[in-house]
Amino acid sequence: KVTRKPTPDRPGIRTYTCTRCGKTRTEEIPYVAPEEISYSCVHGDGSTWTRGSGKSLEFRFKRSPVDEAYERYEMIRVDGEELAGSDYSISKGSLIVNLKSSYLKELSLGEHEIEVEFNDGKASASFTIVKGKTKTIKTGDNTPAGLWLMISAICAAALLSIIIRRTRQGSGADACR
Repeated sequence: KVTRKPTPDRPGIRTYTCTRCGKTRTEEIPYVAPEEISYSCVHGDGSTWTRGSGKSLEFRFKRSPVDEAYERYEMIRVDGEELAGSDYSISKGSLIVNLKSSYLKELSLGEHEIEVEFNDGKASASFTIVKGKTKTIKTGDNTPAGLWLMISAICAAALLSIIIRRTRQGSGADACR
């Protein structure tokens, strides 16, 4: 039987008693620290979301040593503000958090931090929101302007050539009469 439990300051003692003769002997029980519980983001930390993409942003948080992250989840914050349930969805597989695009589009461009609080710890990750590409509106005219300029120059040169030739031919005919 354990006669003294081990603590961080001193070892414990276990006492054995012989059931025939009643003799006892003791042995020391070393102190073993309980496993420290930790949480980490195993997917999504450092990710980038592009404004206008319409996609959600996924993170996966894991608990060690025993993965009970989904069962111990309590709340989610982004930049210190607690999120409403309509801003994200969660699912099992450790704890999978999907920040919805309708929420993400309201955040400013730049770096942000997501923090998930559990009943026995917390974990955080960072993400960045970047500006999406702007769409160019097509006017329907895809012809290069340089091509039209070159065609105009050729036509002007041809017209000038015709005018000069007629002028020379006309003045030569008058001289002969």
